Amino acid sequence: MFRIKKEMRTFMNKLENVEGKNYGIINTHGMKRNWLKNMEKILKKKSMKKLTEVDFKINKEGTEKGEGLPKNWEDKLDDFAEELIKRAY
Repeated sequence: MFRIKKEMRTFMNKLENVEGKNYGIINTHGMKRNWLKNMEKILKKKSMKKLTEVDFKINKEGTEKGEGLPKNWEDKLDDFAEELIKRAY
């Protein structure tokens, strides 16, 4: 079973004074499954509020050529940023 990297879990678990704070998650991975829910569980325990998320599945064959991200990654990132701004204010 896949787990969030130990360093990331440790980082999120050590967050202090974040109750009620907003966050957005950008996830990049080469897996078939989206693991954002695992990160959300940790942050929810901290009483944080998720505003938005974006998930990028990396194409392993394209990484050597700098083409690992999906073709529409820039649009997805723009949408992520716009949603953060819209929901934060």
